[in-house]
Amino acid sequence: MRALVYSIVSSALLSVAACAPAPAPPAQSNATVSDARPNIVLIVADDLGWGDLSSYGGPVTTPNLDQLARDGVRYTQAYASAYQCSPSRAGLMTGRYQERFGHESNFRGPGDGVGGIGLAAGMKAFEEGALGPTGMGTPRGVPMVSERLKEAGYHTAMFGKWHLGFDPGMRPRDRGFDEFFGFLAGSTSYALSNTPDIVSQSRVGNREGEDDEGMGSSLPDQRSPYYALRDGDGIAADQGGYLTDVLSDRAVSFIKRQDARNPFFLYLAHLAPHQPLTALQRNFDRLPQITDRRKRIYYAMILSLDESVGAVRAALREKGLDRNTIVIFTSDNGCPRPGIFCSNGALREGKQSLYEGGLRVPLIASWPGRLADNSIEDGRVSLLDLAPTFLKAAKAGPDRNLDGIFLPQARSADPARALFWRHQVHSAMIEGPWKLIDYASVEGRRVPFLFNLSADQGEKMNKADEDPARVARMRAAMRKWESGLSAPRWVPPNPKRRTYDGVTVDMY
Repeated sequence: MRALVYSIVSSALLSVAACAPAPAPPAQSNATVSDARPNIVLIVADDLGWGDLSSYGGPVTTPNLDQLARDGVRYTQAYASAYQCSPSRAGLMTGRYQERFGHESNFRGPGDGVGGIGLAAGMKAFEEGALGPTGMGTPRGVPMVSERLKEAGYHTAMFGKWHLGFDPGMRPRDRGFDEFFGFLAGSTSYALSNTPDIVSQSRVGNREGEDDEGMGSSLPDQRSPYYALRDGDGIAADQGGYLTDVLSDRAVSFIKRQDARNPFFLYLAHLAPHQPLTALQRNFDRLPQITDRRKRIYYAMILSLDESVGAVRAALREKGLDRNTIVIFTSDNGCPRPGIFCSNGALREGKQSLYEGGLRVPLIASWPGRLADNSIEDGRVSLLDLAPTFLKAAKAGPDRNLDGIFLPQARSADPARALFWRHQVHSAMIEGPWKLIDYASVEGRRVPFLFNLSADQGEKMNKADEDPARVARMRAAMRKWESGLSAPRWVPPNPKRRTYDGVTVDMY
């Protein structure tokens, strides 16, 4: 039965011929059936855990995302190309391992550590020309899928979190997006102190009392220059509402303005449920069964995210575009505090770790009438696969430099498909059921951790000592892969020290 479902999925995406039009579309396209190309909606959550959604066994019902899963394919082994935000998004938007162009870790921004002036003052000085380019971000020489789609005639828009470069030339409007509303930094506040009906933690950070990127309060009176919202190339007036709703409204407005004759690419990059933990009171009130305040806020944020998916899909239906639109929902990495306020299910650890909880992400893909409804795909896929899938569906021409695979071919191409990761001094690889994490300890030792994911999804049993030959083979494969990479173009100044099974490492 699985093979039949996969056959349907494969043939569906390989064809870009239009299916039967939706009832009473608002406008008739002049394109022939063979000319039609799909619209593409990519919705990316931030720090959403693999076990947070109800379709992945999560603790609260997410009806719109559940419906998206029923209308398409839910992937159980989807992987981000990095365990943290910025490099993961670099891989997502380019279809290339970000290590190939040195984009290997998060970065903060202008003024970080420069003369002690801090991010807010540094961003102001940067905007005024007193600080030069940071050089941190995805280089212009590496094409993004947004640029390729724009060249192919797509109308493009991006709303939300960028985190791929502050420098002129690295911003969304420089990288193929016709429209942009959002923020350049890795985080911002969801609302200001005068926004009504908001519930939040008094402080920001992964742990009580820990500041996150210098933001301080989760409900500031105004945003600093570093966290500013931008509308196009300029600073936006603060919106007055809850950020998830504001970004959703922008996406809905964009869809309603589209002409059915011209395809579009919409990248909706929500901050939710990334910290600072901030939710709408009405969604907080829907979860009285959750007694822990932080956890209740977190899942109330996910309810708003779910509502956004519902609003976007309703707008597509209203415009008669839903029958020819690819909708993808995913997360950039795992959640940061599993067991505290979020869930990576049975997976080990979370964000900023090379264990499954840091790398495996929810991924749901829908293309009504072309993707098999209500199907589950257990084959291994990567977020690197999205860019080549979009480009092939859009008939944008081949690119032999992509590391991703056209999604319908991902399962059949090689059942033992290998995926690789490198984060500064640490490496990891999955091939077949086997996963090797090669840590560099703080003492300078290379320490292998070998897991059989088929038998040990929770990565509790290190088999490295039992199978040294396999460790040696996989290490050799990783070194071969690494030989084609660039050196990291920056190194974060404050790694987080962690101890895993007696091995102490610095995670960048």
